[in-house]
Amino acid sequence: MLSEMGVEVRLNTQVKDYIDDTVILSDGNTIETKILFWTAGVTSRMFRGIPRENYGRGNRLLTDEYNKVIGARNIYAIGDAWLLTSDRNFPQGHPQLAQVALQQGKNLAANLAAVLRNHPLSAFEYDDKGSLAIIGRSKAVADIPKPPVHLKGFIAWVTWLFVHLFSLITYRNRFMTLANWAVAYFTRDQSLRMIIRPGTDGRRKSNEQLAK
Repeated sequence: MLSEMGVEVRLNTQVKDYIDDTVILSDGNTIETKILFWTAGVTSRMFRGIPRENYGRGNRLLTDEYNKVIGARNIYAIGDAWLLTSDRNFPQGHPQLAQVALQQGKNLAANLAAVLRNHPLSAFEYDDKGSLAIIGRSKAVADIPKPPVHLKGFIAWVTWLFVHLFSLITYRNRFMTLANWAVAYFTRDQSLRMIIRPGTDGRRKSNEQLAK
């Protein structure tokens, strides 16, 4: 789908450096460019008073299955600051997604209440509800694990809209968001975006140039 939009996709390749308008890739290849968007993931900050050995990959705090920082008595970590490697389904740690943090928050809140009542604790188990990514107008991808389903194109795009609408808190927010999306869809209003496409002469042209 990305290839159809003019995007060159390179798999199993990392960006190692950017020097003198040149992107250096892990496979030794280079790309000459003056514009670079480099998304390198999330790195947590280190906290004063917590030993370095308590941190794992990305400076994330190592915890047990109850979100308690290993080696600490009353310090807990969730979300992007948390790393659990004992889960056999996620030996490298869980994905740094909002759904993971939300489930962790509910689990930790229940466990803290259980501590006050001297009740047994519940280990955190991530319920993977799937992944959604919108790519463009009527273009998206969706992976649903239970049952395993992979969607793409318009149906995945509609699924993305449906899920995001129902994740909003109030009906007013849902209606306003749906109305804004509908206006943007039918008017093709791209005032807050810039899409670069290859021109017929091999050069890049902006939306304004294409409109002319």
